[in-house]
Amino acid sequence: MDRLIVQTRFGPLPLVGRLHSDKARPCLLVIGGAFPPPDFMHEVVDRYPWASVLVGSLPGMRAPSFDRQDVSDFAGAYDEALGLLAPSQPVVTCGVSTGCLVTLGLRSPNIYRHLLQEPFFSTADLWPFIPYARDLLARNADNAVLKAFLWDVCGVAPDAIVNRDYWPLLEGLRVPADVIIGEMPLLPQRELPTWPSFTTEADRVRLRDAPLVTLHLGPPGSGHNLTLHRASEALIGEVTQAALNEGRSMAGGRVDP
Repeated sequence: MDRLIVQTRFGPLPLVGRLHSDKARPCLLVIGGAFPPPDFMHEVVDRYPWASVLVGSLPGMRAPSFDRQDVSDFAGAYDEALGLLAPSQPVVTCGVSTGCLVTLGLRSPNIYRHLLQEPFFSTADLWPFIPYARDLLARNADNAVLKAFLWDVCGVAPDAIVNRDYWPLLEGLRVPADVIIGEMPLLPQRELPTWPSFTTEADRVRLRDAPLVTLHLGPPGSGHNLTLHRASEALIGEVTQAALNEGRSMAGGRVDP
């Protein structure tokens, strides 16, 4: 898809999507995670043709990098983009994995709901990701952006692991959030055909207790990559459709089935 570049004070944001001039429509903002495949989540644009849809990625992930690898800067840039492209429409955000850290940090006042796919709130126990990240570092030893991202955002270096705690993002939640997680628990470390959920058991307990959070568990065998399972995709679609219908009702528009 052709990309629109939104130049923010933090750096450039390439976005794809569809915008309606009709204000009686919600806007869905999708932010993907780290190291996505090409055109990740772009299919969502055509999945909800009656809504405005914007799809972006983390800076440095198939997109220009920012001076700082910092999720608060990423969120600030996306807030600026929303202020330009969807200043008054009801907005629902959809974060995927690391993208959840950005969507939870958004402060645009017209955001009415968050959708979080496989969020993580600490990094030290992400045992499937750590060797993957270190292999990337070994194969890209001269990549300063990669090195900064893995250290600053994830706390991963070739010879060190430091936990990055992102629970304050959820503690600042001000609108309802639907959290969709994989069924396979992260711990204990074991042989698996695919990565397990990155949402730890401690995270799940705290999510269940959070007053604005609705927790959705994926089907048996689902893990961090929810889209590997058709049942997970169906669940994500149902939750997204319900959230967008809520936004259209708020805007005074027609609710689609």
